[in-house]
Amino acid sequence: HWQQGTASLAGRRFAVNFGAPWLAAINNNKIAKLAEEEAEQNIDEGQRLYLKPWGDRRTELVVIGQNMDHDAMNSALEACLVSDEEMQDYSQHFIEARPLDAIDETKVDGDLA
Repeated sequence: HWQQGTASLAGRRFAVNFGAPWLAAINNNKIAKLAEEEAEQNIDEGQRLYLKPWGDRRTELVVIGQNMDHDAMNSALEACLVSDEEMQDYSQHFIEARPLDAIDETKVDGDLA
């Protein structure tokens, strides 16, 4: 919810790495400016970096392979998705949540964006 992460699986190798915090998780005026700029530029919603209420948080999936059963893979991935009801429940509990070590941009050196 607060920090970007990547997971990669290639054959028998699996890795999980964590990156920078999502801009939406930082108390940062740059977020509001980004949202305003994208709205003013009429950028298609699917191409925006910032969407309310989740900001820049997103999930992206890339599958590379040969001779895969696409229907079976799509069915398996669809089964992993949360329902609208589950997402609403999650939203109610976590939309305003902050980690105990929340980043305060006034205490961080350098540019976060």
